[in-house]
Amino acid sequence: MASSRMNFFGMSIFYPVFLAWGFTRPLPRKLYTDVLADSGPDGTYIRESLKSYKPGLWTKVSAQLFKLNFNFPEMNEFKGTTFPSNFVNSRTV
Repeated sequence: MASSRMNFFGMSIFYPVFLAWGFTRPLPRKLYTDVLADSGPDGTYIRESLKSYKPGLWTKVSAQLFKLNFNFPEMNEFKGTTFPSNFVNSRTV
C-alpha cells in the first residue's frame, strides 16, 4: 500500500493533467450536437439555460457550434440585425 506522501505527489501531478484534458476536450458530435442544435423550443431552452447558468462552458460550446456552421440567436458569434432584448426589462417591451 502506498504512503500518503506518494498519494499526494501523484494527485498533485495527475489530477490537474486529467482535469485539463477533460475540460478542453471537444464535445462529441452525435448526441450533444443534435440536442444543442435543435431548432425547436427545446433546443432554444437548452441553449439559453446553458448560456445563463454556465457561461464558461457556453463560450466553448458556442464556438464549436459556430465551427460546425450553426447560427442561433443565443450564440456568442451571432451577428444578427435585430437588437437583442436579453437585458431589457420585460415591462418596457
